[in-house]
Amino acid sequence: MELEEWEALHRYRSPGQIWIFATQEPAAIIPDFLPPKVYRYDTYNWSFTFHSTSDIHGAYGWYTPHDKPRSNTRGINWYQIKPKFASWVSSRHCKGLVWDRTKFVKDLNKFIPIDMYGVCGNATISRNRDIAKGVLKKYKFHVSLENSCCSEYLSEVWDALQTWESVPIVLGGTKEEYDK
Repeated sequence: MELEEWEALHRYRSPGQIWIFATQEPAAIIPDFLPPKVYRYDTYNWSFTFHSTSDIHGAYGWYTPHDKPRSNTRGINWYQIKPKFASWVSSRHCKGLVWDRTKFVKDLNKFIPIDMYGVCGNATISRNRDIAKGVLKKYKFHVSLENSCCSEYLSEVWDALQTWESVPIVLGGTKEEYDK
């Protein structure tokens, strides 16, 4: 938004009205929602984001680790039943904003086979979660690259990975953040 739009918002703001900055994306991805410096510290009263320091913490999901590693009690050969090697799904931010994820995957694809789905790839996948899960569960590995590598940012892809029974190849947060 332009400065004039921010000025108008502040001019018509009711006294005592609470404004909440709510997003699941890192600030680098959504610069238009950040007020100009003149309004930086008196626009939003509360924050509702993925970061633990927000007034309202809204992470995509979480997992609870087991006390000890689970054994393969079902006797399943996971490598054998998954016919495909690696997948990557991206819905936006192919190039530019923070880093070129598409180039990274294409470079990695020179060494290991990766099926690339979504707007940044060469294959399509259903937006229906159950149908997409059926396709992605066929892969041994899933490449999960955050569109921005910043503190505590783990997107919905990381959350979804927990149900695909694939080994994640991740780049985004720190190891400690993935372990939380």
